[in-house]
Amino acid sequence: MHWPWIAGELIDSVPKDNPYYDWFVENKPDGHKSRLEEFVDYFFNAGDKAKSLVIFHEGLVNELNFFRNACDQTLYYYSSFNHQI
Repeated sequence: MHWPWIAGELIDSVPKDNPYYDWFVENKPDGHKSRLEEFVDYFFNAGDKAKSLVIFHEGLVNELNFFRNACDQTLYYYSSFNHQI
């Protein structure tokens, strides 16, 4: 869900000759919600926000570590980012 949002937000700032431009084009939102987005919108409530943010942050740290590992960089541990809410 966040890739289309990122692509949609940044595509206008990416030059067409940029090697990653095609990624932005392929991932920009098409105006339709995915089934996952529809599911979340239907079942999500304000009380879920704090718990959801913790889970989302953990996913982002894991994604960051995927790229850090590929570049032989030190990995981050999620506990460094996990704050009690």
